[in-house]
Amino acid sequence: MPTDFHDLTARLTSVYSKRLALRPVCLSDTWPLFDATRHPTFNQHLLWDQPDNEWEVYRRVEAVVEATRTGKMASVSAVLKETGAWVSLFRFQPTAEPEAEGTLEMGLWTHARYWHGRISLELGRMCVDAAFQASGVERLIGITSVDNRASQQLMELVGLHLRGTALRACESGGTRTSMVFELDRATWLRQRRGQTFAAYEDAEHAREHAAHADRGLPHGAAWWTKMTARAAPATPVSSLSGT
Repeated sequence: MPTDFHDLTARLTSVYSKRLALRPVCLSDTWPLFDATRHPTFNQHLLWDQPDNEWEVYRRVEAVVEATRTGKMASVSAVLKETGAWVSLFRFQPTAEPEAEGTLEMGLWTHARYWHGRISLELGRMCVDAAFQASGVERLIGITSVDNRASQQLMELVGLHLRGTALRACESGGTRTSMVFELDRATWLRQRRGQTFAAYEDAEHAREHAAHADRGLPHGAAWWTKMTARAAPATPVSSLSGT
């Protein structure tokens, strides 16, 4: 059954984690995204070149907003819960290559100030879990360039595994060899059954949760039981997808 992107977007905007909350993408995201592209390596592994001005980014965000409005993709922006600061723009969309029904490609553009630490990992896990929980998607695909080791590590940490390589067309012309990672629903369910704590916890909260469990006390945060994933060390990342 085709993915209902309107419904998926609506469900995603109710998801939050320890540090992040998801909200609809809006045109004002142009300016933090443009600021993100000022980092010299932001576009290095993407299929589009560094924009020369804000107008180019405005048109890109406008295209995402329009595609979301017309049900062609699901998209959300991640912001810090404490301040509302823009962190990343996350997208689920039909795959560029023919795939089985129920397969979505995912990608994110994240500001450089959040490449280090656990923010990108927290976001990736949160959105992967939410996609499987909130829709009938059977398989998620993530694509990155062959030399973007940080992105490859992020995909592995959120549960995807390497499937192979594919040639991807760049907006400026030519092609680029990319690595294709995937995660199917059955594998995701097995991973969840083998996991203990929520995707968003850090070591401090894990100890707190364990202490509550040892004393037979309930934990106060509902999201402890909403999504689960294995803990992982901090790693610098810039993108979950090469698009």
